[in-house]
Amino acid sequence: PVTANTTAQVASLLYRAGKLDAAEPLFRQALAMNRRLRGNDHENVAGVEIGLARVLIDRRQFQGAHDLLDDALRIDEQVVRSDSMATARTLGVIGLLNSRQGEYAAADSVLRQAIRLMEHHVGRRHHDVRQLYEWLSDVDRARGQDADAARDHAIATVH
Repeated sequence: PVTANTTAQVASLLYRAGKLDAAEPLFRQALAMNRRLRGNDHENVAGVEIGLARVLIDRRQFQGAHDLLDDALRIDEQVVRSDSMATARTLGVIGLLNSRQGEYAAADSVLRQAIRLMEHHVGRRHHDVRQLYEWLSDVDRARGQDADAARDHAIATVH
């Protein structure tokens, strides 16, 4: 379990550094280890699926990301709680996927749902909430809603 967790953490660090080629295989290893150690219905599995989905979204491999996010959401809703931080994070990445696919109405809806859930748990200034507002700002901009985009971007950049 320690190796599985550490592998996922290193993959996340590599992802944040923009090293997708190094992050993806580590996420895949961490996912396989977590499934083998903890089963398919564990919150750690969902967490790693979200990380790998972000890599795939950045690579425009949308179907693979969609499949991972569907499974992560299933785990969040069945094993964790439908109103948890984990669910909010998963919904946020689903919103990012929708946005990158040009499905702006769906992205707007799911990002707002994720923001409501996450703000309930950690408030507006938390870095994960600010990330969701940044993604929502991108959706607003794509939809030609410049005033909303400016407002959401301002929320995203408050420290």
